[in-house]
Amino acid sequence: MTDHSYGQRQRMESHLRDVNHRDSVLAALEKTEVAKQRIADTFGSSPTLVIVYVGLQRGMTQPEVAQALRDRGLPGASQPQVSIAEAKLEEAGFLRQPPKGRRVVREGWDEFGLNRALAKILRNQGVPKLG
Repeated sequence: MTDHSYGQRQRMESHLRDVNHRDSVLAALEKTEVAKQRIADTFGSSPTLVIVYVGLQRGMTQPEVAQALRDRGLPGASQPQVSIAEAKLEEAGFLRQPPKGRRVVREGWDEFGLNRALAKILRNQGVPKLG
């Protein structure tokens, strides 16, 4: 297999994963209760995941997110750990990986109270919000 063929295969596999995630998000969002449960199951009471998500929402880089975690004394305050957290959020359907560039927030969750739920997690854990 040539490098070009291998790269093309990776892009196709990535696209199929993205389509599957999109379908699973759309299926989950058919019912508000299911969407709210997915939010709770994914973020639980993890301020680290909240900071990672909100950081990406605000266009922060992984090192910037790691610094924000460090500033708050939270676990996962390294670029590799932020990358792992992003992968977890992508797997759960809250982020997506475009063909080029960094992961981005998957739109549509806010109508199910995502931002409110994330703010509540930070408030309950006594963790300052991002700037």
